[in-house]
Amino acid sequence: MYLTKCINGHFYDKDKYSLCPNCELGLDNTCLKKGTILKDKYTIIECIGKGGTSIVYKAIDNNNHIYAIKELFPTNCKRNFTTNEIIIQNHSEFNTFKEHYIKQSKKFKFLNNTNATSKMYSTFEENNTMYMVMDFISGYSLEQLIYKDEFQQNYELKMQIIYCILYNTKKLHDKHVLIVDISPGNFIINDGNVLFSDLGNIHIASQKDSKTYAYSFTTTSKYAPPEIYQPKVSQNLNSDIYSIAAVAYMILTGNKFPSSIDRLLNTDNTLISYNNVDTTVKKALAHALELDNMTRTPDIDVFIKELFGYSSTSLPVPNYKEISASIIQLFNNTKVPLPDTSTTIPLPQKATTDMDRTISSIFYDIGIDPDDVEKVDISEIPKETQSYKMLMNQFKAVSQKYDESCLKVTELEKKLEDKKNSTVMMTIGEIVLSLGTIFIHDLSPQSIITVLAGILITVYALYLNFRDKT
Repeated sequence: MYLTKCINGHFYDKDKYSLCPNCELGLDNTCLKKGTILKDKYTIIECIGKGGTSIVYKAIDNNNHIYAIKELFPTNCKRNFTTNEIIIQNHSEFNTFKEHYIKQSKKFKFLNNTNATSKMYSTFEENNTMYMVMDFISGYSLEQLIYKDEFQQNYELKMQIIYCILYNTKKLHDKHVLIVDISPGNFIINDGNVLFSDLGNIHIASQKDSKTYAYSFTTTSKYAPPEIYQPKVSQNLNSDIYSIAAVAYMILTGNKFPSSIDRLLNTDNTLISYNNVDTTVKKALAHALELDNMTRTPDIDVFIKELFGYSSTSLPVPNYKEISASIIQLFNNTKVPLPDTSTTIPLPQKATTDMDRTISSIFYDIGIDPDDVEKVDISEIPKETQSYKMLMNQFKAVSQKYDESCLKVTELEKKLEDKKNSTVMMTIGEIVLSLGTIFIHDLSPQSIITVLAGILITVYALYLNFRDKT
C-alpha cells in the first residue's frame, strides 16, 4: 500500500481518504513549515486548518503562550519557500480580501469581552500578507459529542449545553451581531463553556437600534433558515434563532437536521419525533424552527423564556464547572480502543511488522511522528486528549513486549550467526583436511601442517555446532 504524507507529517492512504484522517488536512505545499518564526516572536507548531481565503496555524510565542494565527492566503496564491512570502496572482482580488480581513479583525476585537468566542489580540503584516493573532481554543467539538451514546442518555447535560449556547448567543445579539454560520462543528466546549469557534461570517448592524440586516449573506451551513439563501432580502436576528434551534434539535435527538430548502420542498416537513423530551421544549423548538421568519420566535430573549422559563433580566450564569466535569467523566468512561491500523491509521512506510504498526498508531494518537520519536521527551507531551493516559499505558505495555521480542530476536540472530559460522568453518576444515590427505604421502612439513589445520578447524566447527544445540 502506498502512503501519502500530509502537511502535518501524518501518513495516510490517499486512495481511501481524500484528507488525512488524523488532522483532516491533505497533501499541501502552501502552509508555513513547522518551526517558522513570525514577527521574531511566534513559532509555528503546526497547521490546524485551511479555508478558501486563509490558513490557520497553532503557534507558540517567546513566553510559551499558545495562539491560533490566521494567515491571509487566498486559494489562487502561491508561496516562495525560500522567503516564505506569498506570490499574489491577482492583486485587485487580494486587496479586496485584505480589506475584508481588516474589517473582520475589528469585528473580532469588538467581541473580545463577550467570553463567547476566542479573543483577537493583534494583526501584523509579513511575508507579503496579513496575520491575525487569536486565542487558541482547545476542547471538545460539539459535533464530536452529539453522536456519543453516553451523551444522548444524559438529558440534563444536553439541556445545560443548549442553555450555554443560548446564553452566549444572547451576548452577541445584545451587540446586534448576526452570526449566520451556525452548526455543531462551529462550537468548542472549553472548560464547560460552549464557545463559537468561527465567527468569520458575522455582520454587525450599522445602527445600534436596528435589528434588520438588508444584506446578502453566503453560508455553507445546512442549519441556516431559508431567508439566508435569498439575495437582498432583509434578515434579522431570528435567522440565528432558527439555526440555534436546529443545533438544539440535533443535541436532543442525535439525528441529522434536514436543510431548510429540503423542508420547503417537502410538503410533509415533520421532524423526527423527539424521545424523552419535555413538551415545553418541543413547543419552543417548533416555534423557533418555523420556516417563515415572520411567525418564528422573534428574538433570543423570547427563545430562552419559552425553552427554560428564564426572564432576560435575571438569567443565571451557566454552571461551567458542572458541564466540564460531566463531559470529562463522559469521555473517561468511554472506551477508546486502539484503531484498526490496517484500515484507519496512516503508517510510516517502515512499519512493516504488527509491533511497529501498534506503536505507530499510539504515537499518532498523541500527535508524534514515529520517525521523530527518539527526539521526543515523553514527559513533555501535552495531555490534550482524555485517551492520553490509556495510550501511554498501552505504549508502555507494548514497549515492554517489544523490548522482550527484540532481546529474543537478538539471541536468535546470534545463534543463527554462530550456526552460519560453524557451517562455514566445517566446510573450510573439510576442504583443508582433504588437501592435506592428498599430499600426506610425501610427509613434507607443509602437508602435515595442512592436515593438522584441517583437523583443528573441523573440531572447532563441531564445537560451535554442539554449543548451538545446547
